[in-house]
Amino acid sequence: MEMIFQKLALAFNFSPNSRILLQEAKRMQKLFSSKLLLIHIGKYDDETNQKLTAVLEQEGVDSSNSEIIWRDGNPAFEIINICSEKQVELLIAGALEKENIIKFYIGSVARKLMKFSPCSIMIYKIPIIPKQFKKIFVSIDYSQIGEKAMQIAYQIALREGADDLNVIKEFYIPGLTATLQDPGTVGQFDEIIERSKHDEEEKVKVFLNELNLKGVNVNIQCLYGKEKYVERNYVDENHPDLYIVPSKIRKSTLLDRFIPTEMEHIFEDLPSNILIVR
Repeated sequence: MEMIFQKLALAFNFSPNSRILLQEAKRMQKLFSSKLLLIHIGKYDDETNQKLTAVLEQEGVDSSNSEIIWRDGNPAFEIINICSEKQVELLIAGALEKENIIKFYIGSVARKLMKFSPCSIMIYKIPIIPKQFKKIFVSIDYSQIGEKAMQIAYQIALREGADDLNVIKEFYIPGLTATLQDPGTVGQFDEIIERSKHDEEEKVKVFLNELNLKGVNVNIQCLYGKEKYVERNYVDENHPDLYIVPSKIRKSTLLDRFIPTEMEHIFEDLPSNILIVR
């Protein structure tokens, strides 16, 4: 079985959800046979370090394959730096189920990590419900990062023993609505969408055949829309255990605080646990 996520990291801060996140990180560590880094942001002191060590022991984390990393400073900035320095492949964190408007515009730690983490990031929806990822949805495109997301979804499905892997491909025809404004074109819109949907499904089948995925039943769902709004609603209605999306690494700019990105609405209100693949 292909090795993925050989080094994991968890930002741990003694919050009410931290113990559950640690339990999930331990499960991911076992699932992927990975090393686990426990990141704590704050000034080092022996008492807190002993507490961190005790928590790891209480949760049964293998000390020979884990490490506590201290860093003082801005939480999001330091976590991102550590992930780069230590070559972390998967960062694990939790997020509020729905952020308030102040946090949305200023930017919570979780939201900054979702946008700017240099590695893939798993964000658990609060409240966290510990369970295997049996129902997995993966959003794809035909890019290199889209292929990586598909491969990771496949590997997780195999390891978790998922019965099905649900592949979502959003497609859009620019200018279609404007083209069909003439009264004589009534009814053509649905016909064009259905025909385009069929064509897109065939493209997805070719894409998947080239990846040679075996051992998991793959379902294909092509949705007409853009910027993942339709896709996000579909995911929200179907309640997957894990929603996997490809996303390129972004560089932070001042405008990012005020202008939504393609996936901003997903970050603001998570439809489920989400794995952002980078």
